[in-house]
Amino acid sequence: MRASLRAALDGKQVAVLVPTTILAEQHHQTFSRRLKPYPIRVEVLNRFRTKGEQQSIIEGLSRGRWTS
Repeated sequence: MRASLRAALDGKQVAVLVPTTILAEQHHQTFSRRLKPYPIRVEVLNRFRTKGEQQSIIEGLSRGRWTS
């Protein structure tokens, strides 16, 4: 988590790959809670997101930024 924070604060994108949807959700909750004080957006990309949400996340990643 510390390495992810350092990289994100340096302007890099960070992805954390996990083997299960449940673990992805747990990590999303933890990262969101602990990184809330920082100007960092935390998202989770899994099968429970709608197609529109998935596409929005992927497009934001490809542009190097997030769009609302």
